Amino acid sequence: MNEAEFQKQCITKARRRGWLVYKFASPSLRGVPDCIFIFSGIHGAEVVFIEFKNPNRRGKLSELQKRKIEELQNYGADIFVVDNMEDFDEIIKTTEQRAA
Repeated sequence: MNEAEFQKQCITKARRRGWLVYKFASPSLRGVPDCIFIFSGIHGAEVVFIEFKNPNRRGKLSELQKRKIEELQNYGADIFVVDNMEDFDEIIKTTEQRAA
């Protein structure tokens, strides 16, 4: 499975659980995470950014991606780099619990 297929599976899984998901495409701003995931629960909304990497290659972040992730984290954003379904499932579960 390549990165695009893995990303699609994760997006589909999250949407089936009631998440709002946007593919984050910013041609003029490279290095930003791939997707924004938003879950609305009883205690408000939780927002996480996810950078997907190829599950078969265990891809590494570019220096630009590292800087953009650090910038978002400095603003309090939750950002994850994911290359396997188990980690993705744990992020979804933990985030849903915070919002519940």
